Amino acid sequence: MRIAALIRTVTCAALLGTSACVAPATYSQPQAPATTEFSRDLNASYDQVWAAVTYVAGSTFYNIKNFDKGSGLLTLDYSNLRGGPGPYITCGTMTGGIPFGTITPEPNSVLNYIALRMSLSGRANITVRARGPHRTTVQINSIYDLVVLGHPPLSDQLVEVGHWQFTSREPDAHPVMIGLQRTLVTCQPSYKIENEFLTEVAARV
Repeated sequence: MRIAALIRTVTCAALLGTSACVAPATYSQPQAPATTEFSRDLNASYDQVWAAVTYVAGSTFYNIKNFDKGSGLLTLDYSNLRGGPGPYITCGTMTGGIPFGTITPEPNSVLNYIALRMSLSGRANITVRARGPHRTTVQINSIYDLVVLGHPPLSDQLVEVGHWQFTSREPDAHPVMIGLQRTLVTCQPSYKIENEFLTEVAARV
Protein backbone atom coordinates (compact mmCIF):
# COMPACT_ATOMS: atom_id res chain seq x y z
CA MET A 1 0.00 0.00 0.00
CA ARG A 2 2.94 2.36 0.61
CA ILE A 3 4.06 2.20 -3.01
CA ALA A 4 0.49 2.59 -4.26
CA ALA A 5 0.16 5.72 -2.12
CA LEU A 6 3.28 7.13 -3.78
CA ILE A 7 2.04 6.49 -7.30
CA ARG A 8 -1.23 8.40 -7.14
CA THR A 9 -1.76 12.12 -6.61
CA VAL A 10 -5.46 11.70 -5.91
CA THR A 11 -5.82 8.51 -3.92
CA CYS A 12 -9.11 6.66 -3.90
CA ALA A 13 -9.55 4.55 -0.84
CA ALA A 14 -11.43 2.08 -3.02
CA LEU A 15 -7.99 0.51 -3.35
CA LEU A 16 -8.22 -0.06 0.38
CA GLY A 17 -11.69 -1.57 0.19
CA THR A 18 -13.77 1.60 0.76
CA SER A 19 -15.38 4.15 -1.53
CA ALA A 20 -13.98 7.34 0.01
CA CYS A 21 -11.17 9.33 -1.66
CA VAL A 22 -8.10 10.91 -0.10
CA ALA A 23 -7.39 14.49 -1.21
CA PRO A 24 -4.12 15.19 -3.05
CA ALA A 25 -1.30 16.35 -0.78
CA THR A 26 -0.58 20.11 -0.71
CA TYR A 27 2.62 21.53 0.81
CA SER A 28 2.81 24.70 2.96
CA GLN A 29 6.12 26.31 3.97
CA PRO A 30 6.91 27.03 7.65
CA GLN A 31 6.26 30.56 8.88
CA ALA A 32 9.17 32.98 9.00
CA PRO A 33 10.59 33.46 12.52
CA ALA A 34 10.74 36.63 14.61
CA THR A 35 14.17 37.84 15.75
CA THR A 36 12.98 37.49 19.37
CA GLU A 37 13.23 33.73 18.90
CA PHE A 38 17.01 33.82 19.23
CA SER A 39 17.90 36.96 21.21
CA ARG A 40 17.04 38.13 24.71
CA ASP A 41 17.78 41.22 26.84
CA LEU A 42 18.41 40.45 30.50
CA ASN A 43 18.40 42.77 33.51
CA ALA A 44 21.74 41.57 34.85
CA SER A 45 25.40 42.47 34.63
CA TYR A 46 27.72 41.07 31.99
CA ASP A 47 29.54 38.93 34.55
CA GLN A 48 26.27 37.45 35.85
CA VAL A 49 25.05 36.62 32.37
CA TRP A 50 28.37 35.16 31.24
CA ALA A 51 28.45 32.91 34.31
CA ALA A 52 24.89 31.75 33.53
CA VAL A 53 25.69 31.12 29.87
CA THR A 54 28.74 28.97 30.63
CA TYR A 55 26.84 27.07 33.33
CA VAL A 56 23.91 26.24 31.03
CA ALA A 57 26.25 25.30 28.17
CA GLY A 58 28.20 22.93 30.39
CA SER A 59 25.16 21.30 31.98
CA THR A 60 23.23 20.44 28.79
CA PHE A 61 23.85 18.20 25.77
CA TYR A 62 26.22 20.71 24.16
CA ASN A 63 29.95 20.22 23.76
CA ILE A 64 31.84 23.45 24.42
CA LYS A 65 34.33 23.99 21.59
CA ASN A 66 35.75 27.35 22.59
CA PHE A 67 34.90 30.43 24.63
CA ASP A 68 36.34 33.88 25.27
CA LYS A 69 34.83 36.02 28.00
CA GLY A 70 36.68 39.09 26.77
CA SER A 71 34.95 39.01 23.39
CA GLY A 72 31.70 37.52 24.71
CA LEU A 73 31.81 34.62 22.26
CA LEU A 74 31.06 30.97 23.01
CA THR A 75 30.89 28.14 20.45
CA LEU A 76 29.08 24.86 21.10
CA ASP A 77 28.33 21.82 18.98
CA TYR A 78 25.72 19.11 19.29
CA SER A 79 24.41 15.85 17.88
CA ASN A 80 21.99 13.12 18.99
CA LEU A 81 19.60 15.62 20.55
CA ARG A 82 17.26 14.44 23.28
CA GLY A 83 14.01 13.11 21.85
CA GLY A 84 15.43 12.89 18.32
CA PRO A 85 15.62 15.63 15.65
CA GLY A 86 11.86 16.10 15.21
CA PRO A 87 11.13 18.64 17.98
CA TYR A 88 14.06 20.87 16.98
CA ILE A 89 13.20 21.55 13.34
CA THR A 90 10.27 22.34 11.09
CA CYS A 91 10.04 21.83 7.34
CA GLY A 92 6.45 22.84 6.68
CA THR A 93 3.24 20.85 6.59
CA MET A 94 1.12 18.79 4.23
CA THR A 95 -2.63 18.82 3.74
CA GLY A 96 -4.10 15.59 2.38
CA GLY A 97 -2.22 12.61 1.04
CA ILE A 98 -0.98 9.66 3.06
CA PRO A 99 2.06 10.03 5.38
CA PHE A 100 4.53 7.23 6.09
CA GLY A 101 4.24 7.67 9.84
CA THR A 102 5.03 10.12 12.66
CA ILE A 103 8.78 10.58 12.67
CA THR A 104 8.25 14.10 14.04
CA PRO A 105 5.62 15.25 16.57
CA GLU A 106 4.68 18.30 14.48
CA PRO A 107 1.12 17.72 13.19
CA ASN A 108 0.99 17.06 9.43
CA SER A 109 4.74 17.61 9.07
CA VAL A 110 6.04 17.11 5.54
CA LEU A 111 8.80 15.01 7.09
CA ASN A 112 6.19 12.39 7.94
CA TYR A 113 5.60 12.05 4.18
CA ILE A 114 9.24 11.62 3.13
CA ALA A 115 11.33 10.47 6.12
CA LEU A 116 11.90 7.11 7.73
CA ARG A 117 15.09 8.18 9.50
CA MET A 118 16.67 11.55 10.29
CA SER A 119 19.94 12.77 11.73
CA LEU A 120 20.63 16.26 13.01
CA SER A 121 23.89 17.84 14.10
CA GLY A 122 25.19 21.36 14.28
CA ARG A 123 26.80 24.22 16.12
CA ALA A 124 25.60 27.10 18.27
CA ASN A 125 27.39 30.44 18.42
CA ILE A 126 26.55 32.42 21.57
CA THR A 127 27.19 36.16 21.77
CA VAL A 128 27.00 38.10 25.06
CA ARG A 129 27.00 41.92 24.88
CA ALA A 130 26.83 44.44 27.75
CA ARG A 131 24.25 47.20 27.18
CA GLY A 132 24.85 48.90 30.52
CA PRO A 133 25.87 48.08 34.10
CA HIS A 134 22.75 45.96 34.61
CA ARG A 135 21.62 45.22 31.07
CA THR A 136 23.05 42.43 28.88
CA THR A 137 21.96 40.90 25.58
CA VAL A 138 22.39 37.20 24.81
CA GLN A 139 22.04 35.99 21.24
CA ILE A 140 22.27 32.45 19.94
CA ASN A 141 22.72 31.63 16.28
CA SER A 142 22.57 27.91 15.61
CA ILE A 143 23.74 26.06 12.52
CA TYR A 144 21.77 22.93 11.62
CA ASP A 145 22.71 20.00 9.39
CA LEU A 146 19.67 17.80 8.70
CA VAL A 147 19.88 14.55 6.71
CA VAL A 148 16.68 12.68 5.87
CA LEU A 149 16.53 9.07 4.70
CA GLY A 150 13.54 7.49 3.02
CA HIS A 151 12.31 5.37 0.13
CA PRO A 152 12.26 6.97 -3.33
CA PRO A 153 9.15 6.32 -5.45
CA LEU A 154 8.69 2.69 -6.51
CA SER A 155 11.64 1.54 -4.37
CA ASP A 156 12.08 -0.07 -0.96
CA GLN A 157 15.75 0.93 -0.73
CA LEU A 158 16.58 3.35 2.10
CA VAL A 159 18.51 6.30 0.64
CA GLU A 160 19.15 9.97 1.36
CA VAL A 161 16.10 11.85 0.08
CA GLY A 162 16.94 15.29 1.47
CA HIS A 163 19.78 17.28 3.04
CA TRP A 164 19.25 20.75 4.48
CA GLN A 165 21.74 23.14 6.11
CA PHE A 166 20.16 26.15 7.78
CA THR A 167 20.68 28.59 10.65
CA SER A 168 18.62 30.43 13.25
CA ARG A 169 18.36 33.30 10.78
CA GLU A 170 18.32 31.64 7.37
CA PRO A 171 16.18 28.67 6.25
CA ASP A 172 17.22 26.27 3.51
CA ALA A 173 15.13 24.93 0.63
CA HIS A 174 15.68 21.89 -1.59
CA PRO A 175 13.41 19.94 -3.97
CA VAL A 176 12.32 16.48 -2.84
CA MET A 177 9.95 13.90 -4.24
CA ILE A 178 6.62 13.63 -2.43
CA GLY A 179 4.87 10.78 -4.16
CA LEU A 180 5.63 11.47 -7.81
CA GLN A 181 5.57 15.24 -7.32
CA ARG A 182 8.83 17.20 -7.06
CA THR A 183 8.29 19.74 -4.27
CA LEU A 184 10.52 22.55 -2.98
CA VAL A 185 10.68 21.96 0.79
CA THR A 186 11.94 24.63 3.19
CA CYS A 187 13.50 23.66 6.53
CA GLN A 188 14.29 25.88 9.51
CA PRO A 189 14.59 25.61 13.30
CA SER A 190 11.58 25.16 15.55
CA TYR A 191 13.61 27.36 17.93
CA LYS A 192 13.46 24.78 20.69
CA ILE A 193 17.25 24.92 21.06
CA GLU A 194 17.35 28.72 21.08
CA ASN A 195 14.37 29.26 23.38
CA GLU A 196 15.33 26.58 25.88
CA PHE A 197 18.90 27.86 26.09
CA LEU A 198 17.85 31.49 26.58
CA THR A 199 15.17 30.51 29.10
CA GLU A 200 17.68 28.52 31.13
CA VAL A 201 20.16 31.41 31.09
CA ALA A 202 17.46 33.88 32.19
CA ALA A 203 16.49 31.57 35.06
CA ARG A 204 20.10 31.53 36.30
CA VAL A 205 20.33 35.31 36.61
